[in-house]
Amino acid sequence: KIFSGNKKKLVFILSANHEESDFILNIMSKCFDKNKLQDYCFILKPHSNTKIPSFILNNKNINIYKGDFYEMLSKADIIIAGGTTATVESLILNKKIILIGNKNEITINPLIDYSKKKVKICYDTDSLIKNVNILSKLKKKNMRGLNKKLMNEYFTKMSKKSFNNFLN
Repeated sequence: KIFSGNKKKLVFILSANHEESDFILNIMSKCFDKNKLQDYCFILKPHSNTKIPSFILNNKNINIYKGDFYEMLSKADIIIAGGTTATVESLILNKKIILIGNKNEITINPLIDYSKKKVKICYDTDSLIKNVNILSKLKKKNMRGLNKKLMNEYFTKMSKKSFNNFLN
């Protein structure tokens, strides 16, 4: 139901880092104050440890997603997240990404190598809105399927032998 309709889907993913999640939620709330992204569907994927503030719970324009994580990623138009593994998984799925950085905290960028065309970094609401509009105009060419090269850079199959070598 959340992913039906013609509006582009902005998925905000929160990590276990409370300061980072609070910062992202603050940026999200200011998007509504500025009323600049009303043509988009806001979807929030909170971490299980995240307390969801009342402005989210009381906002009928924000959908809290509780379904399958990879189904959500596959149907999202733009992923908005911080230093979380979900950002890496989104990049491997060739998604458009806005990485939220916090000027007041250390920002953890989990991305080794990325296209500056389809990954944007922002630190405030105005740059988020600007980057959502830029990424929305970007064609979906070469953004389907898995980026296997990148997946192999981040994830390695572990064998018993490699595990034993790790322990020694």
